[in-house]
Amino acid sequence: MTGKEIILAVKLTSKTGKESDLSSLCTWLLPQSRSEEGCILYNFHSLNDDPQGFMFYEIWKDQAAFDFHNGTPYLAEFREKLGDLVAADPEVTFLTQLEG
Repeated sequence: MTGKEIILAVKLTSKTGKESDLSSLCTWLLPQSRSEEGCILYNFHSLNDDPQGFMFYEIWKDQAAFDFHNGTPYLAEFREKLGDLVAADPEVTFLTQLEG
């Protein structure tokens, strides 16, 4: 995938009563991730049909940028804290844009 944008969606489902804590943790991650040189888009959403559901939508310049992001200390900290807040493992879906 080197040289191609990396596009993904990451769905998170909070434990009951942990919605606000999960939202705060994810919001904490936004400015750090967005400031990375290879970040094209890094957005965080709530799911309209599920009050416990949240989604990251990310676009990275290339595989190297995505790999750098995955190796940052703040993402490691995020993952460590995430376990206490989610009801299931994150669902990661990689996407390919079909139109220009």
